Amino acid sequence: MKPNIMNRLKSKHNIAALAIMLTYIALAVAYSMVTPLWEAPDEAGHTAFILHLQLTHTLPVQQLEISGCHRACSAGTIADRMVVCT
Repeated sequence: MKPNIMNRLKSKHNIAALAIMLTYIALAVAYSMVTPLWEAPDEAGHTAFILHLQLTHTLPVQQLEISGCHRACSAGTIADRMVVCT
């Protein structure tokens, strides 16, 4: 191949990579603007995990089934979740 053709191929790959990256960033920004704070589907689990780390300085034991704490933390305000999940 001629060097000129290689430069064109490289620039096409760069443009495609840039397009994918910009699409990802746009989707991430849109998702973060649409989803209210503390309302993402897994925020209750994250909050319980961090509270456990803070209180016990150990990693929590992971379980396959949904625990009572997780069910209790999936409803109510963030203050309720902190009390129930500790």
